[in-house]
Amino acid sequence: MELIKYSTLNEEPWKNGLGTTRQIVIWPLDADLSNFEWRVSAAAIIFPGSFSHYPGVSRSLSVLSGKSAELKLGEAQKRLAFQGPVVTFDGGDHAEVLSADGPVLDYNVMSRDASVSHELACVTLKNGEVYNRKGDFTLITVFEGCKLVFEGDVVTLAEYDSVLFKERDGADIVLTGEAEKDVCMLVTEVYKK
Repeated sequence: MELIKYSTLNEEPWKNGLGTTRQIVIWPLDADLSNFEWRVSAAAIIFPGSFSHYPGVSRSLSVLSGKSAELKLGEAQKRLAFQGPVVTFDGGDHAEVLSADGPVLDYNVMSRDASVSHELACVTLKNGEVYNRKGDFTLITVFEGCKLVFEGDVVTLAEYDSVLFKERDGADIVLTGEAEKDVCMLVTEVYKK
C-alpha cells in the first residue's frame, strides 16, 4: 500500500500545452506519456479546449471538485458532473470541453488497451462498511479527509489524497468505526491482460 498526498503532487503541462495536470499515479513508475500502461491524474478545467489524443488508450473521467462540464466526444455531447456518472471514451477519438460551470477539477484515468483495462466508479462507504478490491491494482482517491482501515492499520487521508494497492497488497478496505458520516471516493480498478 502506498499513500499519495495530493498536496505534494507537482503540476505538469498537458501534452497539448493547453493546461496543467497533477499526476497521481503512472505505471510502470518509470514510464512517461508515451509508454505508460495506466495513469491517473487530476486537472483543472477552466476554459473550453480539446483533450490530448492518445490512440490505443481507454479513458474515464469523473469530477473531483467543482460542479460540471459539458464535453463533446466524437459527435456525442456528455455532461461530466460532481459525483455523477463516469464518462468513458476512446483516447484516440476527438474529445473537447465545450464549457465548464466554474472551475472543475477532473479525475482522469487512462489505460493502454494492449496491456491493461480499467474501471472507474464513485463508491460510498458507510461507517464500518467493507470495500473488496477486484483489480490487480486498486487506486482509491477520497473527496474529503477521512480515516480508512487497511489490514488493521488506520490511515488518515486529507482531501483528494489517494492510496495505491498493488497486487501483493491486502484485499479489504474498511471505513473506520470512528466515522461520523459516509465517505465518498473514486475507485480505479486496473486489470492486467
